[in-house]
Amino acid sequence: MPVRPEAHRKPPFNWRVFVGATLFWTLLVDLVSGVFVFSPGHGGSLIGIRPLGLGFSAWAAWHTIIGFLLIAVAIYHVIFNWRPLVNYFRQKAGGLLRPEFGLSLLLAVYLALATAFAWPPAPQIWGLRTPLNAAWYAHRLGGETVAELAKLLHASPEKVLARWARYGVKAAPGDRLAEVSRKSGYPVYDLYQIARGRKPVLRAKGRR
Repeated sequence: MPVRPEAHRKPPFNWRVFVGATLFWTLLVDLVSGVFVFSPGHGGSLIGIRPLGLGFSAWAAWHTIIGFLLIAVAIYHVIFNWRPLVNYFRQKAGGLLRPEFGLSLLLAVYLALATAFAWPPAPQIWGLRTPLNAAWYAHRLGGETVAELAKLLHASPEKVLARWARYGVKAAPGDRLAEVSRKSGYPVYDLYQIARGRKPVLRAKGRR
């Protein structure tokens, strides 16, 4: 029996496969970049963390752009698979009135509101960035001198010392940050924040 010409034709482009694969890759990229941006990526360039040779700004831009693509692909994924999704809830899940569906919806709504109004556990999760960053900065900057810190911040040692003086921190350009932290009671991360012209993030040791 002769083979019909149609049998040799390549199958048409499968948009469902394309959307599903794109959804997987964008989710993977956003997951990896999100971990870095969350912490300790906020100061990754300063503390010597540059995955793939990219600094924090590049990773943040990557995370944001891929995030938009992820949202767009997720919408198309729902559109392309609308019937299978509806059939799933109707047949396998038993409909949209099951308690599992309602509970998942309530959880999603609550997390959205918790993020907007700082309800638990949103502040606690977001607050994990601070101790993680503090540990990294103490490890990376603890052995640096005041002059070296000023160089990293593109500032003069005198400017850094003047900012510290407003918080009662006394030091010299040649002092190491670990020693300044021990004498002043401010963690290295707080010293770094003050040197940048910002308020300390962590409570100073032995202070209220």
